[in-house]
Amino acid sequence: MNVYRRLTIVGAVPLLIALAACTPPAPSPSPTPTTATSTTPIGTATDGEHFASQGEKVVAQYPRAVPAGNFSGDTDETVTLSATDLNAPVEVVLLLTCTGTDTYSITVEQAHPNTVGAACGTAGTSIAAVPLDDPSQPTTLHIDIPDGSDYWLTTYYTRKDG
Repeated sequence: MNVYRRLTIVGAVPLLIALAACTPPAPSPSPTPTTATSTTPIGTATDGEHFASQGEKVVAQYPRAVPAGNFSGDTDETVTLSATDLNAPVEVVLLLTCTGTDTYSITVEQAHPNTVGAACGTAGTSIAAVPLDDPSQPTTLHIDIPDGSDYWLTTYYTRKDG
């Protein structure tokens, strides 16, 4: 190797070391947030959003269910669903969510009444399917919610076999 070439190589090594010392370190990745945030305040979902979400849950469990009605309010009340043209055996499927943490109940008023219920709040969502004595007649539901609660009730009819 000639002297000129050796000096070039030997001279280049310190230059590379000096340049490496001058370059800034590679940026470290930003930390990934561990919690999800929402720009929508809790509790501001519209009635339509509540009913759409509840309908999706019912249809996921009862794919052949047909809508019977949606109801919302803040006091106990009695509602009547139109009769269904489904052949017996038929069930009324009920999904109610409400604010607060106390317990609600829904009574299906018929010859053989049946009452279902669960706790309000976000701990879970209960879907109840209650057999109907006579699906050719309107279905009357008595909704009993805790004082100070708002509720959203989604109802469907389905054949008992799903």
